[in-house]
Amino acid sequence: LVASTAATGAGRRSAVCIGINAYPTAPLGGCVDDAKRWQTTLSGLGFGTRLLTDGEATRERLLAELGNLIDGSRAGDVLVFQYAGHGTQVEDLDGDEAGGDTPGQDEAICPFDFAEGRFLVDDDIAAQVARLPNGVRLYFLLDCCHSGTGSRFAARAAASPPAGAGAKARYVVPTPEMREKHRAFRATLASAGSREAAPAARMATMREVTFSACKSSEVAWEVEGQGEFTRRAHEVLAGGGNALSNAGFLEAVLRAFGANARQQPQLDCDVSLRAVRWLGP
Repeated sequence: LVASTAATGAGRRSAVCIGINAYPTAPLGGCVDDAKRWQTTLSGLGFGTRLLTDGEATRERLLAELGNLIDGSRAGDVLVFQYAGHGTQVEDLDGDEAGGDTPGQDEAICPFDFAEGRFLVDDDIAAQVARLPNGVRLYFLLDCCHSGTGSRFAARAAASPPAGAGAKARYVVPTPEMREKHRAFRATLASAGSREAAPAARMATMREVTFSACKSSEVAWEVEGQGEFTRRAHEVLAGGGNALSNAGFLEAVLRAFGANARQQPQLDCDVSLRAVRWLGP
């Protein structure tokens, strides 16, 4: 399960790219191609990459891939976790969201097996990020609905869809059955003493950098078989955007979306990292 790595003078560059179209419920059409496009782009930028698509991208595999990225890293390394698929919100079962922007809700990404209650919630991600070695930089590139704060992974209900063939929102509303399965699954983790069920330790300073496809009042869209965030990000990269800072890259992507866009990508990181070169250590 260990992702391949590419060495540079400053450290190794490793990435996992994930795209899910063939959900048993609420299928999408552009996520696998988005992941393949990011894999090609990141390989060209010196990253060793690993690709997971559709049925490979279960909750267990996603956690294992993220964990292996982190476990295999050392100071100077740059890691990327790219995901294209559905995002959602599920019931917060440990009370840590009481003071958040969506009280009572955990943000989650939807692995292939999410309909069985196996959501990958923000707490699960935070537990992995807390193990990040000193001097390692971790980037999330998320073409899904996303809260825009705190490395969370969701958004609220959609407005009218954009023009274009087969426009789909990358957001699902869990059914009552899914919500019950989520509660049962988290209870199983807790009873087994899984570290995933324990509150995640928080780093004093964020060392991860998250680019998300939209803010909390919006939905991430795919149009004509491609995620709009992935499309605009690659327009920026085609113009030399890989030389920009993290903040500069975000600003360029926002410009590429244009005025009155239905979604506005977000950057979530410590203020000190805004001036760091995009995908830099």
